[in-house]
Amino acid sequence: MFRTVLDGGIPASVLAGHYHDTYRLGVSNILTSLEHGLRTIDSSIGGLGRCSYSPGPGATGNVATEDFLCAEPHDLERV
Repeated sequence: MFRTVLDGGIPASVLAGHYHDTYRLGVSNILTSLEHGLRTIDSSIGGLGRCSYSPGPGATGNVATEDFLCAEPHDLERV
């Protein structure tokens, strides 16, 4: 999807990512977004929030900021 949007002329600088941690794929989705040039990503402390449209067992909250920070080394001054 990113490639299609970017190839269609929409610059990554105007896009933002917002992911729920369904099936523990939220951090992977963030890392993929960063690889495609996105620099604005939503997350939440402790993964608060829930997907009200998908009440099943895989529908967890938002990606926890601390999970993302632990997944990759970061320059915390820039974060």
